[in-house]
Amino acid sequence: MLIIDVIDDDRSANWSVAEMTLEVKRLQKALNRTADKAASAVKADLSQRFTMRNQWTRKGIRVDQASGDDLDARVYSVDEYMVKQQDGETWKPKGYVAIPRGARASARALIPRGMFPNALRGRKDVFKFDFSQNPSWKPYPHVGIFQRVMNGKHLRILYLLKGEKKTKPAWHFDSQVEEATDEYFERFYKGIE
Repeated sequence: MLIIDVIDDDRSANWSVAEMTLEVKRLQKALNRTADKAASAVKADLSQRFTMRNQWTRKGIRVDQASGDDLDARVYSVDEYMVKQQDGETWKPKGYVAIPRGARASARALIPRGMFPNALRGRKDVFKFDFSQNPSWKPYPHVGIFQRVMNGKHLRILYLLKGEKKTKPAWHFDSQVEEATDEYFERFYKGIE
């Protein structure tokens, strides 16, 4: 939470009701305009940091406007999965987590449904194996889901099976909102813009 202190306590004690009402309106307008600018900055930065396949994450960035009764404007994401993008996360499932390697056509492509781990079960050219226990299997020192290719002469790693998945912080939401507040609030409050 970012708190902005703008009231001059020495002067505000002597304000009339009309002055206080005007000040509340100025604050409300400045907070709302700043929150809108911060949300726009966050939305613009998303495509720089992430592969955006649709607009859902962008639409999930919201603003709660300040009102005359509540001088509190909020910029936030409704998408819980963005919390781990901000804070990072280590996820340890009961079994394995499948990290895609050769299952997608490119690093930015979607994985076709037919290539999901459960969809691969029963295919004769696909198998799960632990190559990590034997040093003679050097090219494949992994536990994973593999596919025989080129008439069975080569293996392609479709998924690495890991005991945990680490997500590094990649989204700097808090600092982006703080930067926008530093840049715009005072100008909006003083009526420069």
